[in-house]
Amino acid sequence: MPRFSTFGRIALVSLHRQPFSLWFISAAVGCLCLGVQAQTTAPYSAGGSSQLQAATPQALQSSTQAVTIASMLQRMGGLPPKDSLATANVTVTAGRTSESGTMRILTRGTTQTLEEISIPSGMQRFVFSEGEGLRFSKDKTGGMSFEESLSAQSPLFILPLLSAQLSDSESIIEDLGIDNLNDKGKNHFRVSKTFASNKQLQHYSKFTTRDIWIDPLSGLATRIAYERRRASGAVPAIAVSVEYSDYRQIGGFLYPFSIRKFINGTLWADIRIQTVVFDTNIPSSDFSGK
Repeated sequence: MPRFSTFGRIALVSLHRQPFSLWFISAAVGCLCLGVQAQTTAPYSAGGSSQLQAATPQALQSSTQAVTIASMLQRMGGLPPKDSLATANVTVTAGRTSESGTMRILTRGTTQTLEEISIPSGMQRFVFSEGEGLRFSKDKTGGMSFEESLSAQSPLFILPLLSAQLSDSESIIEDLGIDNLNDKGKNHFRVSKTFASNKQLQHYSKFTTRDIWIDPLSGLATRIAYERRRASGAVPAIAVSVEYSDYRQIGGFLYPFSIRKFINGTLWADIRIQTVVFDTNIPSSDFSGK
């Protein structure tokens, strides 16, 4: 049976205001290395003051999910940077046509991301800012629906993405164990937002679900998968999968220099990172999509 953990406020509460959280993650990981045996945790519903009462080192140490994801985030650099800018070469394939060009990947805190692709057929910009998704291309320009915005944050740099999800008091982690199928031998987790405090929004929880596979040897994510939906009801879902490899240490953070993005099972973008810089004071206006 799946196992659940409310890692939301347990270890990454208010990332930019609580540096204590980094010590807390480190302590949990350190205890695991000293031989603390992880135990199965009981189902737990996110939200409410009781969550803070449950947020003890003992509770975190006894959670397979929290320790594993905490150790991954710690290995990648702990707290996410204030901002990041990566440049890349990219090959985009649409049907039988492949185009090569360049790409920029920006993050600012845990609430703003931008993917900008420049290829011969034109520029594409995918923006996520404070919960709103924006799309700019020669064919489609403007805001995304509420449903699509729930999965619009860029997954290309996974540290800010997971930090944002796990710092949400209404997020839950589902431990699906060791994958014996496509991602054989990898630890499989599922993260989603419950909207526990608002019953009218709870049916949108499925729009926030992301599956994550972590290599037990490297302790790093190898793949993330989710569905993008432009509306509720019978509107078909678009399956998105991102594979990570060739992690390199840059400025105190581990960044994947090889990223492959699949749409509905077909390779859409092959991304090869060229440069990465952190904490360069990227303005919020860069995420307006203009």
